[in-house]
Amino acid sequence: MIYGGIDVAKHSHEVCLVNDSGDIVLKMHLDNNHKGMNKLLQALERLGLKPDDVKFCLEATGHYWLPIYCYLTNQGFELHVINPIQSDALRNLYVRKTKTDQKDALLLADLLRLGRAPETRLPSETTLKLQSLSRLRFEFVRQVGGLKNRVT
Repeated sequence: MIYGGIDVAKHSHEVCLVNDSGDIVLKMHLDNNHKGMNKLLQALERLGLKPDDVKFCLEATGHYWLPIYCYLTNQGFELHVINPIQSDALRNLYVRKTKTDQKDALLLADLLRLGRAPETRLPSETTLKLQSLSRLRFEFVRQVGGLKNRVT
């Protein structure tokens, strides 16, 4: 089994793949677009890896994780998504507390390799829409309160 960590960012991602013993199989940088996702799939094909051979772990960074999650699950990969607070706490286990995107991708791959990342199921489309509407409503309520205070 190969375990992949993906450090998600707005414009680009860092990917790190490790094997069962923790040895790095692949490190790569890819853009946050369709071309970047195809680059990842081509790299996996070159290594002879199929969706059943690889599991991925990534952070739920804003809304940037959703496209990569949907794309890879549609390709048949198993994905695990964790809260960035969890990975930040795990980073503190290491002696050198440096933060780089490449080290974060390795940390996520190791977390999955050690069996510490729960499998993730994306909520239904209706639930996601309701979450979005609820957040929008709370933002409007906050803005109305601020405007009332300014008028007063």
